[in-house]
Amino acid sequence: MDQSHADIETQLVDIQDMPLGKLRETDRAQLAPYLEALLQQVMRPRYNLGSGPPGRVD
Repeated sequence: MDQSHADIETQLVDIQDMPLGKLRETDRAQLAPYLEALLQQVMRPRYNLGSGPPGRVD
């Protein structure tokens, strides 16, 4: 399945094109909600990708 990144819905901020220097200069408070969402997904990973009943949607 080849899906464009633009077609993938996410609540996370897109930092793909941001240089690391600019990322380091960004106020941490601006990125805190996205970091928290990411850490929650890491701590509770999905196990039913592509099969089974509907589960988490993130």
